[in-house]
Amino acid sequence: MGDYFRPVQFGFGTKKGAETVVHCAREFLQTPSTEARAFLKFDFSNAFNTVRRDKILKIVKERIPEYYRFFCSAYGEATTLFCVSPSTGVTLSSDSGVQQGDPSAPMLYGLLTLAPCSLLKTIINLWYLDDGVSAGSPPTVRDAFLELRGAAAEIGLELNTKKCELYVDGGTACERAEVVRMFMDVAPDTHVVTAERLELLGSPLLAEAVESALMKKVGQAQVLADQLGILPTHQALFLLKNCLSLPKLLYLLRTAECWQFPDALHKFDEMIRTKAEQLTNVAMTETVWEQATLPTKFGGLGMVKAADVALAAYASSLHGVANVVRNIIGSDAISEKCTRLTELWTEHYSTEAPRIENRQFQSAWTAVQHTRTATRMMENADVITSARLLAASSSESRAWLAALPVTIFGNLLEDAHLRIAVARRLGAPVCQQHVCRCGVTVDSLGHHGLVCKLAKGRHGTHAVLNAATKRALNSARVPSTLEPPGLDRGDGKRPDGVTAFPWRNGKPMVWDVTVADTFAQTYIGQTSRVPGSAAEIRENRKLEKYDGLADRYIVQPLAFETTGTFGPRTKKFFKELSRKICECSGNPRSGEFLRQRISIEIQRGSAVSVLGTFSDMRDSEDVFLAFRLADRE
Repeated sequence: MGDYFRPVQFGFGTKKGAETVVHCAREFLQTPSTEARAFLKFDFSNAFNTVRRDKILKIVKERIPEYYRFFCSAYGEATTLFCVSPSTGVTLSSDSGVQQGDPSAPMLYGLLTLAPCSLLKTIINLWYLDDGVSAGSPPTVRDAFLELRGAAAEIGLELNTKKCELYVDGGTACERAEVVRMFMDVAPDTHVVTAERLELLGSPLLAEAVESALMKKVGQAQVLADQLGILPTHQALFLLKNCLSLPKLLYLLRTAECWQFPDALHKFDEMIRTKAEQLTNVAMTETVWEQATLPTKFGGLGMVKAADVALAAYASSLHGVANVVRNIIGSDAISEKCTRLTELWTEHYSTEAPRIENRQFQSAWTAVQHTRTATRMMENADVITSARLLAASSSESRAWLAALPVTIFGNLLEDAHLRIAVARRLGAPVCQQHVCRCGVTVDSLGHHGLVCKLAKGRHGTHAVLNAATKRALNSARVPSTLEPPGLDRGDGKRPDGVTAFPWRNGKPMVWDVTVADTFAQTYIGQTSRVPGSAAEIRENRKLEKYDGLADRYIVQPLAFETTGTFGPRTKKFFKELSRKICECSGNPRSGEFLRQRISIEIQRGSAVSVLGTFSDMRDSEDVFLAFRLADRE
């Protein structure tokens, strides 16, 4: 259907459809003209609810007859709507429009309106569902308006002239005034807009309107961000990161030349920085904020700066729609613009642009930028920082950031635990220097709590990870037992769990959980070079410890690090377990949910261990363990 709709209707079946329409319109307006031109935006009243269903079924039967019976069953008869009030019940008959929530509704609307929209013989005739624009010589655009008004009425649509907008450029002031009078004669309610207020599909078309559009977005984001304080901190941070930071601005960055207004972009970024600092209670210094603004796979929080990606976003969007725009406009100006933007980006970042076939993908541009930043941070890092950055970049340690923070899933971190998790990930101070209950001085990073024998959170983490593993095995229909009797090695020690049925090769599996501190003096030399090294060392020790069981059981060490990194054997095990769970549940994301749960538990346990270094927090592990295990019953 996308091929059938193009080059008039871009609202269905066309990737980057809205971006294509905006870029086409901008290219037209940026082409100089000595003669007056009219640029008219159309708006229909309640479009989707008023189109005639009989006309829809007729066009379906003509164009896609194999679907006629299906759509006839959906729209062949009137729908009864029940309106119930405390005193009486009223039924209404709905016999027009497409059903809200029907995934085929955009296609049906586009199919029905394509014919009348295609009648317009103007230079620019572009539609994104019910939003359209016609541009060219004023008489041609006026005639198109009159023709569309008549043709639309036949299919149940009515032009809402109060929301139609007219922009006139080129020519002299007198010529432009005459064009306005021409349109006022046929549609006196049409709104005449200036360059500063000209927008299409929510994007400013001319440079005069970009900065005000940006500041409007900043204001909207600020209003929403100010309301985040009523939520738990974890939920607030999740929304700030995934909805109110770059995602709030991304469409505008891709469809308008926002990169030319760095001050407005910096204002937006500073607003996000301030709000992140308020929510997490972590001081976002320059170094900390630089890491926070990296994508999670580079060790950050994913709160990418708008100022950093504005040029890449616009360039990738322009490259992605260049061929379509070129065919519609009949000019190669957009190719020249793509070349200029590529050269500008290359000059700014002193590196080669992505390969031509990859330039339509924003990630191809931004990956280069983020890699440079992450590499520079590693080059200037000490041993502790290197280990932290490497661990933060692993897929397991960042999984908690993607987890939906909902209490019923067990994924909601308490405010204090979230603050410690964020601070530890970014290398920010976790606490004031103080003396642990064991007598050792704890530095501001709080690393001692992760190895202190009196910081009991370590034991709680061990128990919760075992419970999570047992629950995951049950989801894979592999019953298991914790602390199984009869597997004592003779020294009173036994594995943490055993499966009741064979796991592989006819053998049951025994597992044993261990958590190593990434920053412990014993491991820091290895973890600062290879992420997960401490967990791998622990895995090897567990295999040696239970070597006597290897002839009867599959011995599976489950080794984690306090930063959330898995050992290689542990990673392989959970990959296999995830596959089994997916087969049983039918949910392809089951494995990701399991990894998120494990990541959340490690972050929670590490935070409890850090808090446990204070003498008045000695009961924190008991409370932590009671709630976490009860959560699994």
